[in-house]
Amino acid sequence: MLLSLLFSPLGNTLSNFGYILAGFYGCLQCVKLRKVVPLRYAWLYVWMGIIGIGSFMFHATLLYSMQLLDEIPMLFSNSQMLYVL
Repeated sequence: MLLSLLFSPLGNTLSNFGYILAGFYGCLQCVKLRKVVPLRYAWLYVWMGIIGIGSFMFHATLLYSMQLLDEIPMLFSNSQMLYVL
């Protein structure tokens, strides 16, 4: 039980690096292909990276204020997805 309590936040924290890296890589690819891909798609990747950073901070600290940094960017990214459609 104690091992799962210690490993779960660590695993969740470290898994957010994938979101951060995917957001950074996707944004770079969209900027590189900006003649083909509209820049509004790059903003989706920017939001993905911001979600990764906020989620990393929340799972590292488990504070309510950091939980807001995890959830509020998700709402904004959903708005961006609707804009892209």
